[in-house]
Amino acid sequence: MKIIHISTADRSGGAPIATYRLNEAMNATDGIESKMLVMNKTSSSDKVVNLSGRYSTFKKLFTRLYSIIIPALQYRTLKPSGVFSISSGVHHPSTSCLVKEADIIYIHWCNGGYINLKEIRRILRLGKPTYIFLHDMWLLTGGCHYSLDCNGFITDCHACPFVGSRLAQLMVKRQQNLKRLLADFDNLTLLSPSSWMDNQIAISRNFKNVRHHVTYNPLPLNIFRPIDTAIARQILNLPEDKRLILFVADGGTSNPYKGWRHLKEALISLNQDQSTELIVIGNNLNDTESREIGLEAHSFGRIHDELALAIFYSAADLFVVSSLADNAPQVVVEAQACGCPVTGFMTGGIPDMMIPAERSNLVNPKDSQALAKKIIEILKRTNSETDKMSRHNHIAAKFGEKSVVDTHIQLWNRKE
Repeated sequence: MKIIHISTADRSGGAPIATYRLNEAMNATDGIESKMLVMNKTSSSDKVVNLSGRYSTFKKLFTRLYSIIIPALQYRTLKPSGVFSISSGVHHPSTSCLVKEADIIYIHWCNGGYINLKEIRRILRLGKPTYIFLHDMWLLTGGCHYSLDCNGFITDCHACPFVGSRLAQLMVKRQQNLKRLLADFDNLTLLSPSSWMDNQIAISRNFKNVRHHVTYNPLPLNIFRPIDTAIARQILNLPEDKRLILFVADGGTSNPYKGWRHLKEALISLNQDQSTELIVIGNNLNDTESREIGLEAHSFGRIHDELALAIFYSAADLFVVSSLADNAPQVVVEAQACGCPVTGFMTGGIPDMMIPAERSNLVNPKDSQALAKKIIEILKRTNSETDKMSRHNHIAAKFGEKSVVDTHIQLWNRKE
């Protein structure tokens, strides 16, 4: 069975990493030959093919400039208040022999100048079983990646609150109309890594009548597993006599969806507890914010090495996810697989990522005081080796590579 995964990148960002892991898991399964076709390749894997490598130098330069200039012009026109994308890709994977020879096609996160909606239609016209994987809400909306409190995607994204001018509203409407055309293909199936996203599909105007299923993102359990806390802290040169709270986010404290402001309010409520310190991964916390929080903070910037991340999870006493919008944050699954308890906001697909016994660790979104109380409560608990392995085993059963790939195989064999 030949599988092709179409994705803007292979290792930069949450969606590409999830796609890369799925590609690796499928290749580890007998009878499956899986490859990724990307615009930006950073890994050394021979299972990842850089599509732009087939182009002339002029074509590469043109597409690179186009992918930078067009989104910049769109942003000036749209003036969005959140992360927003208008489909503007210029690549044509539908012409690639890897796509033409594939038995099954997966389309993942493909914004950022890779492919546009018309190209997705060309791929669907090949007639092969095609799965579009929703790593966020973009396919369902007029262009926002998360609709937050707006339900426009249920109707027609009329009067989009994320953009300003009349011209911007017309761009949103046109994009919604182009997306609606995809629903006409009977070889299309939509996949979600959380039941929350699956529910968004079910109520969306454009895709509520399209086949849709939940398939979780796989986790490499040989990497994400408990490591002795004392050893982990020695490796990272972190204090062994403190309680450590961990915050990890792509973009760190500057990511508008990750709710850093509300977590900061919760941490300030700890009243400068000298026995507790903070670890931030994703960016470097500035001195002003550290002083405001009143906790000793350790900032480590961006970390791409998975083993290093596993060591951080094992070193921490608690992982906090304060997202205001999220689908299936892999950090939540990674932390628990390493034995670290998780607290945070009950947002989007986050409850799906929690082990059942600890879903009560989540509180209502934006409730900083409730989050502070939950942080204090969990830090008082004993986190035994038995507790850590119990978390790991629960995650392994649901997000293990074999379990996830088996779900995909069942979908391929299903007759609908």
